[in-house]
Amino acid sequence: MAKEEFKEMTFRQKLRWLFDYYSLPFIAVLGVLIVMGILIKSIFLSGETGDVCVLIYSDKVTQEECLTYENEIEEKTGKSVSIQAISVSDPYGSQAFAAKIGCDVIDLVIAPENEMKLMLENGFLLSYAPVDNANMYMGVPKSAREGDLLKIVIDYFDEKL
Repeated sequence: MAKEEFKEMTFRQKLRWLFDYYSLPFIAVLGVLIVMGILIKSIFLSGETGDVCVLIYSDKVTQEECLTYENEIEEKTGKSVSIQAISVSDPYGSQAFAAKIGCDVIDLVIAPENEMKLMLENGFLLSYAPVDNANMYMGVPKSAREGDLLKIVIDYFDEKL
């Protein structure tokens, strides 16, 4: 199209011409921008974390039990607690566990001994110890938010599990 023809078009005709010729690239660029925005938001602007975040890697604890644990600890302390269980037998469980450990704020990890040894060897944990009367271990990551609330949660899980 010649410049003269474009100049003679009405505003609506110009918009229609632009839409006809550039709609697909515009939609593609807009889609990429939306996906990037969502990705950046999920990485850097994630939701609020609890005052204590616990990750349990076990087949013995269900997500429903985690909700019960959260409610009991919150009633006892008045603080917000986030507890999540990931199943060992889930085909993607180990990947989900590794992703949570690498990306989220975790104050306490409860998992089998072999996982605890790996995390200690890799420098993720400060220490770990067996849970009383259970075949599981609790570990405190180096990035954990220390304090009285964490001690209360550790004692709680020593009794519950």
